Parts: sequence; structure tokens; C-alpha cells
Amino acid sequence: MENTKSIEENGIAILKLKLSGCASVDKNIYENDKTPFTDGSLLLYSDDHYAKSHFEQEIRCQVKTTIDSKVKNNKEYRKLDRSTLKGYQRIGGQLLFVVWIKSSTNAYENQIFYQNLNSIYISRLLSSTNNKYPVIPLTEFPQNPDQQMKVLKQVALDLNNTKTYRSLSKRTDKPDRIVIPTYLLDPESFTKTMKNLENQTLTTYAIYDDHPEPIGVFTSENVQKLEIGQEKIINFGAELGSFSAKMLTKQSKEDDFPIINILTGAEGHLIITVMTKKEHEQRLILKAEKANKIDSQLINLRIMRQFINKPTFKLDGNKMDFTKYMQDISKSKKEEIDSWIESLQIINKVGRKLGIDFYSDLGNSQLVDQMNQIFDFVNSRKELDKNQLIVKTFEYGQNYVGIAETRDNYWNLFSKNMEKNTIIYGGYENDIKHMVKANPYLLAMRGNCSINKYLGYNFSVDYRMKLAI
Repeated sequence: MENTKSIEENGIAILKLKLSGCASVDKNIYENDKTPFTDGSLLLYSDDHYAKSHFEQEIRCQVKTTIDSKVKNNKEYRKLDRSTLKGYQRIGGQLLFVVWIKSSTNAYENQIFYQNLNSIYISRLLSSTNNKYPVIPLTEFPQNPDQQMKVLKQVALDLNNTKTYRSLSKRTDKPDRIVIPTYLLDPESFTKTMKNLENQTLTTYAIYDDHPEPIGVFTSENVQKLEIGQEKIINFGAELGSFSAKMLTKQSKEDDFPIINILTGAEGHLIITVMTKKEHEQRLILKAEKANKIDSQLINLRIMRQFINKPTFKLDGNKMDFTKYMQDISKSKKEEIDSWIESLQIINKVGRKLGIDFYSDLGNSQLVDQMNQIFDFVNSRKELDKNQLIVKTFEYGQNYVGIAETRDNYWNLFSKNMEKNTIIYGGYENDIKHMVKANPYLLAMRGNCSINKYLGYNFSVDYRMKLAI
């Protein structure tokens, strides 16, 4: 039968031994301690002299030792009831150490875990379950003294700044600054950072007049590694040309390898994503985000279409071939891209001709329907007789569009080109000899609608007054 006293003594001895490399920490942890809720404390000093003038912070500690292999394998502890956790909260929280040993007679096989039981963490834990014994996830306590000190400083900071809080601060006024503690973040290794953050919750603080208030929490699930590389040049061939390329690398907890995003193309709105599932097993995703200008969007779609057929480009002069990483693209997907290119070409041509930026309105379904009516009218002009001219007005959002068209051409009624190149005569059909020259702008008049509601109408007040005189 296992000796409970021996297990406890072994656990505390192992913990003190593992902390022996932290010279600036005074380990006041006691065996058979009868103090409610704590087994002592760790006193942090600025050096190893333990002088009062060098004292920095105290960390209250609770040490639990177990031989239960489930604790080691699952990294979970289930032996603290709700009332005990509330007691920890009333004293401002503390650092929980869980020491696993093989048995009371074999403490050489051991492992130390911990959890930062600050006041806010306890509140969130208790609110997440109604179990009498909530499951407390654990993190492996590091072996390296420098890493151990980072854990202790993180815990000390949180215990000191959350001891009077049961929940996050509700203040809405702007703080002087926001602080995210970085003790557990390793700038050299994302993998180590993820290991450090396993089952840990980091608290974000807002600083008001040098006083920190907890305003948020995050875990490893919320952390991404982002790297912005130096700008490079991508060449897609003589026809499509060269573009700058920004390299953005990101990695989340679930990613074994970084995801590389190449932002290139016109306006940098073409995104080539390289995803690596396993070493030498990659796949590419192409995405053309909506560019600000229609010409840019057309260029990016053409690049995408070409890349599907020939997935190569030169990066700073070096040929990159992604043929083996490209998944089979269905015929319907290729046709969809071709259809987009064709549609944008029409929109671009008609828009330039009429002086209307249809491209900016593609996200508005009502305007798209009205836009299509205009395109249908323009495309139907081939059915007109040689000398026939038709004038029609269309609603377009809160405005109107007036179009005159012949079999060979069409104009916005307010186009200067129409005024220069087309003379319109009007009169009675049975009195052709007495036709008079008509003002093309007046053809746009429609009911009680003001003429300045027409797109393309941009005459100055002075000019209108002159016409009136």
C-alpha cells in the first residue's frame, strides 16, 4: 500500500530540487503544512542575496503530489473541489504545482506540472462547469532555470494584478496603454511558444495612471506567428509582366508548417497561398481579391487563368515551378474564370464609353440588375436600321442614365463626343423639310425628373445661366 506521507514529502523535495537552479527565489514550501489553502510561498528577489531591499514579489503555492498516471498522460488534475478553489480565490489566487511520481518508493521517475490559479482564471473555470471537482488542465513545468523564472514572473504578475478582481474590468474609457505580458512567448521558436502556452491563459492589461486592470484573456488558440519578408519581384511572363511581391508567413497552433501568402499582381490583390501539410507535400490556393480598379482586376484574373495552365513564375529571377503542387482544376472552374474575364471586359468597355464606373457597383444587387438592362440595350443595337437612332433612359440607383444609340455606336446623352460627332434633327414626320436641330441633352428629360439627376451631367452654373439668357 502506498504511503501518503511519503508521496507528499517526495513531491515537495522534487519540486525544491527542480527549483534549485533559480538562485533568486527563496523556496518557503513546507512538508506537512497545515495552513489552510497554501503550502508556503516562493519569494522572488532581484538577486540571490535575499535582502529585504531586493525583494520583488511573493507567489503563494499549493503543491499536490500524485502517483495517478492519468494526471501525467492527460495533463489534468481533478482533486480540488469548488469550495477549495473559491478559498484560493478569496486569498487572491495562487500557483498550483502538481508533482507526479511513479510510486512512494520510486520518486526517480517524476514530472512537474503547474497551473496559474489567479482569481480571474478560477472564476472562468468555475463558470465553465457545474462539477464538484472541476477539471484543471496542466502545463509541464520547464526544466531550464531561465524558463522556470519566466513562468514564475508571469504567475507573480497575474496574481499581483488580478487579486482584487473576480472578472475582467468593465471600463470603457481609453487607457494610457495596453500591455500583453510576454514571459511565455519565445521569439526564436513558435513551437516552444505553443508548448509554453499549452493549457495556459494569458491576461491582457489596460494601464490607467500606472495601474493595470485586466481587460482580456487569450490562449494558444488565439496566437499566430506572423513574419513579413522582404519585398521581391515576380515575373509572370512577357505578356503579363512583373509585379512586386510581399511575402507574409503565418503559423497557428494546428499548423505543422508555416502558411506562406504571396501578395502580388496589380494593386497587390492577387494572393498565392502555399500550404504545407507534410514535408514535400504542398498545395496552392489562388485568390483574386477585388481590386480598386477594373483594369487591375482583369490583370489579376488573367494571371490566375494563365497560372492554372502553367503554374510557374520567376521570383527575383529564379524560376519557381509549382506544377506538382497544383490540384486538378475542373473545367467548370476554368469556365467560371473565363466568364468573369469576359464580363469585366464588357463592363469596362461600356463603362468607359458611357463615362460610368459600373465596376464599383458590382456588389450592389439592385444596381447589377439595372446595369444588365443597360448592357442589354447597348448589345441590341445591331438590330437597328442603318440610319436609325434610339434614345432611352434608365434608372440607375438614385440617378438616371440617358443613352442614344445607332447600329454602329452609342453614347451617353451628355457625352461631349456625341455633341461633336452627332447632329440630331427633330420635327413632324410628314414635314421632313422643316426639321430643326435638337439639343441632345433635352432628349433625356423624363417626367418631373431634374436633368441634373443624369449621370454625366456636369455643366457649371455659369454655363447653364448663359444658356438660359
